[in-house]
Amino acid sequence: MRKYISAILLIVLVNSAFAQKVDSLQLLQDVNGGAVAFTPIATNAATFGNGYGTSNMAFIAKLRAYTTSILPVTLSSFKSKREANTVNVIWSTVSEANSDYFEVLKSSDGKNFTAIGIVRAANNSNQKVNYNFKDVNPIKGANYYQLNMVDLDGSSKKSIIVSTQFDIERADFSVYTDANNGTLALNVYSDKAKSAVFSIYDLAGKKIISKNIKLQPGSNSFGFNLNSNAKMIIAELVADGDTQSKKLFY
Repeated sequence: MRKYISAILLIVLVNSAFAQKVDSLQLLQDVNGGAVAFTPIATNAATFGNGYGTSNMAFIAKLRAYTTSILPVTLSSFKSKREANTVNVIWSTVSEANSDYFEVLKSSDGKNFTAIGIVRAANNSNQKVNYNFKDVNPIKGANYYQLNMVDLDGSSKKSIIVSTQFDIERADFSVYTDANNGTLALNVYSDKAKSAVFSIYDLAGKKIISKNIKLQPGSNSFGFNLNSNAKMIIAELVADGDTQSKKLFY
């Protein structure tokens, strides 16, 4: 008899557990390092969206309403990228509650960080807000960045760490194609005046164009006609014996 009672209790407990839902977003530590709190939600307390658009956002808002912790700042993106001789640190928030400012932290080893700037926050917001900060003194090699998000009450939380490689002795290039007009735009950042060779190949290795170009310190822009039927091409830049290649659609 005791075995039957135990089995019945076990079934009831299992069914009860599956009759509730836990905010799965809390299973992952938020990018701002927020504490994780779990709150059971009845199955009829929220409706699932289709994974896209406002329906899904409404569902997430429902889940957030049942949690016991409020995240002062929710980051939707955080990245850094090289722009000419600077590194642009870019981030966005989708919600802010009593946020005061963002402290931009920098490190050369990814462990020891120091503050290099402050960006004022929106204080309170329930829509997307974009921010950026330019590091005008990047170091050669890896540059690591982190955000320290400070609230009006003085409390703070840190973001994930992102990095950008900055090699000031190497030419860096980007390519933009326009198949409708059969043109290609080349932008090259160079630390000094130098000669370079820019070439385009198809995937079979056939050379489509090859041009000798003169680079000046800073940004350099070039335009080329590229009449080709290739759907994917390989752009190659050779400067000071250094070869860089990028694959792109045309």
